[in-house]
Amino acid sequence: MKKYWQSIIWIGILGLVIFGITSTLLGNRAKQAELIQQSKVVNKVSFETLKISKKTIRQHLTTTGILTANQTLELLSETDGRITKIYFDLHDRVNAGQILAEVESDIKQTQVKLAELNYQKAQRDFARYEALHKNQNLSEYDLENARLQMQNAENQLIITKKQLQYTFIKSPIAGNITQKNIGLGNVLQLGTPLAKLTDISQLRLQVLLAPQDLAQVRVGTQVAIQVPTRQGENLQGFIKSIGVQSTEAGSFPIEIILQNNLQNPLLAGMNAQVIFAENESRSATMIPRSALVSEKDKWTVFVLENGKPIRKVVDLGEESGEEIEIIAGLREGETLIVKGQQNIK
Repeated sequence: MKKYWQSIIWIGILGLVIFGITSTLLGNRAKQAELIQQSKVVNKVSFETLKISKKTIRQHLTTTGILTANQTLELLSETDGRITKIYFDLHDRVNAGQILAEVESDIKQTQVKLAELNYQKAQRDFARYEALHKNQNLSEYDLENARLQMQNAENQLIITKKQLQYTFIKSPIAGNITQKNIGLGNVLQLGTPLAKLTDISQLRLQVLLAPQDLAQVRVGTQVAIQVPTRQGENLQGFIKSIGVQSTEAGSFPIEIILQNNLQNPLLAGMNAQVIFAENESRSATMIPRSALVSEKDKWTVFVLENGKPIRKVVDLGEESGEEIEIIAGLREGETLIVKGQQNIK
């Protein structure tokens, strides 16, 4: 009888345990369902989307870019020694061949004098040996050896003179000093960075065009350029090259050269707009500017594919109010996220 009641008690305890576990599991499942439902609600509230479609715009064929220098060069030391004189400062404009600094040259001047003496002696020796050879008092071998010594002495003289010239540091191009790395008394080694020179006598402008617009541009043709900081100025450039390889987003790079006025120069880094041709109406993909996300040196957007946000790199075209043209990177019919994309991770 005792065993019977013990069995009844154990069965009761086991029932209570099973009931507790079942209740806990059901409660967790209900909480999970509630969280999923809340997530769906948050997702619906967090994002706003727009179906991408073409629009007809009536504007010029224009695009924008950033002006860059014609050439930037880092000047390196071609000699060693202590700097004794400096003739330039930061932002100065210098000419090609202008002396920028001097390096101590006493030792190199002495080396040049010794090389000159050796060369003169080698010349005299060769002249004497040549006379002996004509009188058949010297072999051909000894004459060629004297000729070789004279040539070696001449080469050594050329080298030492060149090394002496390197103590006068000259600008290889005309431009502005945009970086200065040396000071009076600094000791240089071969290859030491001295300064950075930037040539803005011409400016380069890199822009992007969609494939369908390439028919309207040709290498060598003139284009109008507008710089926002220079309102009212009629600027002209010419198309130097058209890229044969598209960007990741599918547009093509165009390089434009602009002659700069050094009395009132445009500066590298300024924004500029290029007007290629008149175009009364055309079809374009326009999106709100708010949909753009800046990432280092490129622009991206997010589109929804199978309910998931996908990042895409895009190339920009003309602006119109709060909208901007996408010349490559998006397709008509895609679902664009126009609000809340900053929350995507």
